[in-house]
Amino acid sequence: EIAKDYPHIKIIPNKENLGFTIANNLALKIAKGKAVMLLNDDTLVHQNSLEQLFTYLEAHPKVGGVSPKLLNEDGSIQTHGSKLVRKMYLKAKEPTKVPFVKFAAFMFKKELLDNVGYLDENIFFYNDDIDYCKRIIKASYQIYYLPEALITHLEGVSSQSMMHKLEGFRG
Repeated sequence: EIAKDYPHIKIIPNKENLGFTIANNLALKIAKGKAVMLLNDDTLVHQNSLEQLFTYLEAHPKVGGVSPKLLNEDGSIQTHGSKLVRKMYLKAKEPTKVPFVKFAAFMFKKELLDNVGYLDENIFFYNDDIDYCKRIIKASYQIYYLPEALITHLEGVSSQSMMHKLEGFRG
């Protein structure tokens, strides 16, 4: 059990699925430190990736958030949304300023919570990343993609679980 093996970790139990934004906001409200990270439960963090993200974030005052290169289970690059962003990400060899990142793995400065606010709790699942990225940029922060930081995202695992649960609500 996590609570027993890692007593320094704060567990926030929920009796039901509250959705991505509400659940993350509960954690963000008690988070400590200079940076926080949204990280899906269907991810595998590669060695030194969190350190690379944090170091870049700390070294660049105008950067509000950073995202790693997301990999599929087979090692291929996972894209972040639209065709425009997809081209930008696939060609990047160095940290690149971007308008949007997928929140499967996203580290941001905790100060954003004061200056941008929390995630929009009216958005249950999906598109919360688009909304928050727009708000980050509107607040005069930048978002960067760091291709040297790697996280494997087993995309769809969380969605499949959600779709399975929602099937019971269909008539």
